[in-house]
Amino acid sequence: MGNATGLSPAAAATIAFGVPALYNTLTEKQGPITQGLRPKGYKAVAPVSKEEDPTGKTPRNLVEEAGTRFFAGQTSQMLPFKEFIKERPDIMPSTIKDYRRYVNRKPEAGKRIEIDPEKQTFTAFGGAIKGTARGLNDPEIRLKGVPFTASATLGTAAGIATVAAGVKKLNPYMQEIYKQEKAVNVEKLKLDDYKKGYGADSGMTKIAEGKLKSAEDMLENMKQVRYDYDLSPAAQKFQKLGSLKEPAILLGGTLAAVGTAAVAKKLFQKAEQERIKKEDPLQYKKYKRGDYTKE
Repeated sequence: MGNATGLSPAAAATIAFGVPALYNTLTEKQGPITQGLRPKGYKAVAPVSKEEDPTGKTPRNLVEEAGTRFFAGQTSQMLPFKEFIKERPDIMPSTIKDYRRYVNRKPEAGKRIEIDPEKQTFTAFGGAIKGTARGLNDPEIRLKGVPFTASATLGTAAGIATVAAGVKKLNPYMQEIYKQEKAVNVEKLKLDDYKKGYGADSGMTKIAEGKLKSAEDMLENMKQVRYDYDLSPAAQKFQKLGSLKEPAILLGGTLAAVGTAAVAKKLFQKAEQERIKKEDPLQYKKYKRGDYTKE
């Protein structure tokens, strides 16, 4: 992973875990921990009994909720309309209705694929694959119930591109230095072995000490040469962050992903609102007044 990303093994592992987690958040498959990990407008995957909470919003416990979401891959169901729109007043009532129908729709018996041009949806292979141009937030494809939205895809791509650009432009020799640091650590281990096996004053130990010194000198020279001659002024300033360099790159990627997804989602929602404004002016007026969220 480190060779592919140009990052340290720890940062590469963070990306390997963080990208799927970020994508899940951007597609609203999961919510914040303060909300029991459920997205707004959705029930918990493992809710308490109906007697304790009839809405199904409250999870039995966060550990079980996290396990069923992240490891079992389960997704939660939408709340009933009145409860859903209280938490998601940004979505038109007809959009909620159409989306619920799309999620539950399956092709008629004997049909491999069924397309609804009016609602701009399709479903295939018994509902295993389906898609809509009018999702709750933006267009999406579902594979065995797992949503992949346009905004989340664009956002995640922007985040990955930002990290890649940061490595290339601000810290281009990161991987070379990590390789040399690894070589230094290997020589240190060899030296320890020679000291234990031959003694601190043996010839083999002295040779190992020389190799370690050469590896350490090469590392320091590599850092200095890259810094003095090869790096741009911006990259040289970036080097002063020291151990914060990689966290800064990862943070920049995260912000780019979240920002891009938010902008894309707003654009898709605006287009949906404009469509409904033309097709159903009365619904649009009620939506703008907030009538649908009132008891």
